[in-house]
This record gives sequence, C-alpha cells and structure tokens, in this order.
Amino acid sequence: MVAQAGLIEQLRAGIAERDERLAGQERRVEELAAEVDRLRRAGSRNSGNSSLPPSSEGVLPGRAGPNRAERRAAGGGKRKRGKQPGQDGRTLAWREEPDRVEAHFPVGACGCGASLAEMAAVGVARSHQSHDLEPVRVGVTQHDLYRVVCGCGRCHVAARPEGVSGAPVSYGPELRALATYFLVRQHLPVERAREAVVELCGVAVSAGWLHSLLALGADAVEESVTEIGERIAAEKVAGFDETPLKVGPKGEKRYVLSASTLLFTLFMLGRRDKASFRVFLLGRMLGVVVHDRYALYDCDECTGFLHQLCVSHLLRDLQDVVETYPEAPGERRVEHGGRPHHGRVRECGVRRVTPRDPGSGYAVNASGVTLISGVSRDSCAGSHLARISRPM
Repeated sequence: MVAQAGLIEQLRAGIAERDERLAGQERRVEELAAEVDRLRRAGSRNSGNSSLPPSSEGVLPGRAGPNRAERRAAGGGKRKRGKQPGQDGRTLAWREEPDRVEAHFPVGACGCGASLAEMAAVGVARSHQSHDLEPVRVGVTQHDLYRVVCGCGRCHVAARPEGVSGAPVSYGPELRALATYFLVRQHLPVERAREAVVELCGVAVSAGWLHSLLALGADAVEESVTEIGERIAAEKVAGFDETPLKVGPKGEKRYVLSASTLLFTLFMLGRRDKASFRVFLLGRMLGVVVHDRYALYDCDECTGFLHQLCVSHLLRDLQDVVETYPEAPGERRVEHGGRPHHGRVRECGVRRVTPRDPGSGYAVNASGVTLISGVSRDSCAGSHLARISRPM
C-alpha cells in the first residue's frame, strides 16, 4: 500500500508538472501568435492604409505597396502618360516678331556648274524659329556717386542705387536672386549651387557668400510672409500638417510645419512641441483647422478653432480596417479599427452614411453633427480640405 501510494503521488506530481509545462507552452504560443499578428500588421502598412510615405514601400523586406489592381478597379489607378485632364496645356508657339532674324542662302554650285552665291534671291522658301538662351555673360556696372556743391557752400552726394551693396565690390541683385533660387526653390546643396553659378554664369562665388544669401532672402520676404500668415489665420478653413526633416548636426531632426489654403501656403521650421505649434498660427486660428489628429492640435493653448479630421487619413484608416478585419461586419470593422481621437474629436464615431451619389464616402459624426458628408473619394484623396456640411 505504501508503495502504491508513493506511485500515485509520483504520477500526480508528473501530471501537475506536465500541466504546468503545457500551460506555459500555451502562454508562449499566445505570445508568439500576438507577435506574429503584430509583425504581419506592421509589414502590411503602406501608403494606402497608413501615414507611411510611398517612398517607404519596398524598402523593408516583406513590406508591399497597396494593391494596385484594386486601386485601378476603384478608379484610383495609375495616371496615363502625358497631359492630365484639367491641366493647362503648354505649347511652343510661333512668334510674329522674333528677336532676331538670320538669313541663310544656298552655298555650293548648281548642276550646270554656276555658283549659287552669284544667283539672285527670289524670296524666303520656308522659316524656322528656334527658342534658345542667349549666352550668359556677367556684366560689371560701376556706380559713380557724384558730389555737387551748392552756392551756399553745402556739399551733396548722390544716393547709392537700391540693391547695390555698400561694399566697394559686390554681386548685384540679379545674381543674388539666381543663387537664392538655386538654394531655396530647387533645394540644391550649397556646393552644387556654387558649381551651378560658376558653370552657368562664369562667376567664382564662395560657399560662404551663398550661405549669407539665406538670411538676406529671409529679410527681403519678411513682410510678405507676415501678410500670408495673416491671410491664412483669417480664412474659414485651413489645412495643417507637419513632416520631419534632417537638419543641422548628424542625427538632429526638426519638423517642417505647414499651413495651407486654396491660395496660400506657409512653412516654418520648428519642432513638434507646444511652443512651435503656438507660434505657427494655431494660436491665432478662429476658423476650422484640418489636421491629422496629432495630439498637440488639441492642446490647452490652442482652443480658438474648430477641428476637422483630414479626409485622406480617414480613408486610409478605413482601408486599414477593411484589410485587418476582412470577415467582420462593416459596423464592427470601424469599431475595432478606429484609433484614438484626441480632445474634442476623441468621442467621434465613424460610420458609413447613406450615399447621396455613387461616389459618396464616409461621414464623421461628433454629437450627431455631420462634419463630412457626400464627399467622393476621388475629390478628397490627397487633399487636406473638406467641405463642411449642415447637421443631418
């Protein structure tokens, strides 16, 4: 009996150890399954269902772009080559009054042996116009400021022309404007901008001089930038966004903040903090601000405006829901897939509305008020601005 009781106790201990091991394996399986789901979800992120830029597609192993066939079937396929519908056409037109006319006469000899140079011209057979650049040559203008003496004995010296530096020798406003254009509009690095000026204009400028143009250019447009900011702040609807930018020492990152309307766009190099957001117009906005629901748009220091979620972000979220929960009913998909909406928009529910036309998209309701309604996917994708409608 003692031996049998000992055997039973040994078997019970073995069973308990097995159950504990199985429970641990089950927990491990659940952890690994959750990790696989997380990695699969991370690998499925692309520009069509998240905020990732198209340039990130195909860079990381296993990360594919959005289903192009489905996008084409939905009307969002690849654009055709050439001019797009609605764009202004461009053509090289004939000019009735050219800047210069050059006459060309036949050379050589006729079949009979007579020289073509001695024959009389009977008219122009045909004409060809060539649009080309004139050879670039930097000219040097010396500005002599004369002194005159009045009969009373006072001396007067002519004022220096506007745009001419006070230094004895300097570069003129046209060359400064061209170099600034290379740096700011074409985003050329300083050394490549210097090479462009040297090769195109024949002027050996220095990298230090090019650096100094940025501050001079900022001073020149300060008044215009201020006016653009005031125009945007006075608009009823403005779109805001922010994107990272590597600047300064290696590894340092700043953010380019943008505010845009149909007519104006304003950029500021700042950070993703309250100070930058407050300075960058948000502290003065009184209308509707369209944004990507980043938390700082709803901070306690920026409360004078109404919120509108970016339609493109909502469409990507809904596409993410469809792909993540393909078997779930439509209402549950949106319920599972909605990410937190901060502050005033935190309680927003996302639901599909009865289409007013075949191209209608989704509506976002906050306290029963329809913010977006009857907006087609084609008209909203890629745009920060959306139509504000009346309550339903």
